[in-house]
Amino acid sequence: MLDFFRHVLPWTKLYRLLERLPPESHYKAARAMDPELAEMILNRPASEGPPPRLSPQGYSHGIYLQMMTVEAIRSLDYTLKAVNGNKPAYPTMLERPKTAAQILDLERDRVEVDRVLGLLGLNNN
Repeated sequence: MLDFFRHVLPWTKLYRLLERLPPESHYKAARAMDPELAEMILNRPASEGPPPRLSPQGYSHGIYLQMMTVEAIRSLDYTLKAVNGNKPAYPTMLERPKTAAQILDLERDRVEVDRVLGLLGLNNN
């Protein structure tokens, strides 16, 4: 890092190195949870392509696959119990962590639904 501050290496090299980090790295996870970056991602024009793939800290592809396996086993267990005449409760999905962009997008959706319901006179106030 000192080489960048001492101008031995160019800053563009640091940016290229940071972009090559895996999505579940601490740097990328911190970016995923940054509300200001989330605002910029959601406000950028669609012509710039898809948003960058961000992952909350500690949530890697391996953990995603493990969660999918657990859900598949729960579903299989539910099916086998139902076939044998029991009435089991339907298995619930494991909650996935959300990035700041996903949280902001959900909040914008909620505000838009409240606005439309208010126009229709169906708000719960």
